[in-house]
Amino acid sequence: MTFTVSLVQGQVELYELEEGSKPGSIQALVNNDYITGDQKECSNGTPLSISNGTVSAD
Repeated sequence: MTFTVSLVQGQVELYELEEGSKPGSIQALVNNDYITGDQKECSNGTPLSISNGTVSAD
């Protein structure tokens, strides 16, 4: 797991604690200021996605 995936996974967990539900997308984290737009992808440009609360690099 890359640093970016780990960081965003932590923000998914924080989102769930604070908002009461899992985010439906990476964009939901950006829209609610849990991550920045730059954190939607790994440093090599691979986009991130969320499925059932788990972040992965596609």
